[in-house]
This record gives sequence, C-alpha cells and structure tokens, in this order.
Amino acid sequence: MLLNTVIIALSDALPIFILCVLLLLFWQNHLASLAQTASFTRPVLKVGGTIGFGLIGAVFYVQQSAQISEWFDFNGLEWMTIALRCLLYVACVLSIIAFNWSIRSRFNFLMLGLCAALILNGSDFLIYILGYWSQSDNTNALIVGATLGLGVCLSFSILYYFLLYQLSLRIPWLITLLLTLYLVGQIIPVVNVLVQIDYIPAQQALWNINNVIDESSEVGRLMRALFGYEATPMLWELMLFLFLTGVPMASYFYHISQKPHKAKETL
Repeated sequence: MLLNTVIIALSDALPIFILCVLLLLFWQNHLASLAQTASFTRPVLKVGGTIGFGLIGAVFYVQQSAQISEWFDFNGLEWMTIALRCLLYVACVLSIIAFNWSIRSRFNFLMLGLCAALILNGSDFLIYILGYWSQSDNTNALIVGATLGLGVCLSFSILYYFLLYQLSLRIPWLITLLLTLYLVGQIIPVVNVLVQIDYIPAQQALWNINNVIDESSEVGRLMRALFGYEATPMLWELMLFLFLTGVPMASYFYHISQKPHKAKETL
C-alpha cells in the first residue's frame, strides 16, 4: 500500500505541481511587468482562493460522482473528465495568446485553468485515498505514502522551477512552449476517453516505443506529466498534438515578430 500510495500521489499530484511552476514562471516572465503598469493587486490572495476553491470542487466532485456517472447514458464521469481537460487547455491557452486582453482577464483565465486541474487530478487522488481508507486498517502506510509522494512532488517542482528560471533567461519563449506542451499533454487523453465510450473508433497505434521508455516506469510517468508522453499513440492523438501545439505557438511567435514593426510605427 505504501508504494502504491506514493505512485498514485506522483501520478495525480505531480501534474498540479508542474502546472503551478509553469504558471508562476509564465507570470514572472510575461505578465508581471504588465501587472505593475496596470496596478494589478493581490495576486497571491487570488491564487490562494483558486487553490481553495479547486480543492473544495474536488471534494464535491467525489461526493457527487455516483450521481454524475448516471448522466449521458451512464457516461457522465467520462464527459466531465473531457470537459475539465478542455477547460484547462482553453483557459490557459487563451491567457497565453490573447495579447489584447487586460492583465486581469488573462490572470483570471490562468486561475480558471488551475482550478480545473485541481478538480480533475485532486478528485482522482481523493477517490484512491478514501477508497483505501474505508477498506483498510493500515492508515499509517496510507498517510506516510501520501506524505512521501507529495514531498517528492514538492522537491521536484522546486528544482524544476530554478532550472527553468535559469534557462528562460537565455530562451525567452521556453516557458510558453513548455506550458503549451503541458496543456496539450493534459488534453490528449481525451482521445482515449472518447474511444472508451465509443464516440470515435479505435485506431491501431502508429508505433510502440515502450521498449525504449515504458509509460509505467518512473521516467515515463514524469514525461507524461510534463508533456503527455505516449508510447503507443494513435493517429488521432498525433494530429491533435500537432494542431493544439502548433496553433498557440504560431500565434505567439507571430505576435513577437510584430513587436519591432509596431515600435517602428510608433517612432
């Protein structure tokens, strides 16, 4: 149970920690200076409120999961998963590419994406914890495993933050790329969910590289959390990955390329 709890904590909590690191760096690199000029106040309180609301939403989602599962011909949980993953992607991508929006609107959409991630991943973790808690007397192993898993997530996120901070000083667009890849990685599993509920047909995998990096290994889990690593992708997944990565990054680079022209026009 101890090992299983650590693995579950890494699978469900690590994506949230990674998202927090990427959002923090995106704020520092691209939005903080704009926030100062726009007199944007109390971002810390808003982040704390978002985290609290997301955790409450995860608890509520777990409590209502039995009723939700009966929706849409007993596919309610699958469609809720799809909705939360799409909300996470759309909210954060809009905050990245909506350059003409106010800083407050862009920040609010980032927080909306964070809230969706907390509900999505937090509910999975709570279901596991509550399920084992009710069926087992070995609560010490459960608590220790959860603590170890969250500790590993925190340690990795600190190292990841400082690594990316140093790299972003030399590569300004790195955080935008990594955040976009993370978001795409979170929405790619929607394809498998749609296949499971027979909404789209299953396809044969284009390739299988589990012998190189196994999805269930530690490295595979980390790569899945970072950018949705898939060892056996279908054509649907590959097309979705290329489209959902290419459009935001093309929009970002186009905006960057237009800055010198706008500066010349101003002069």
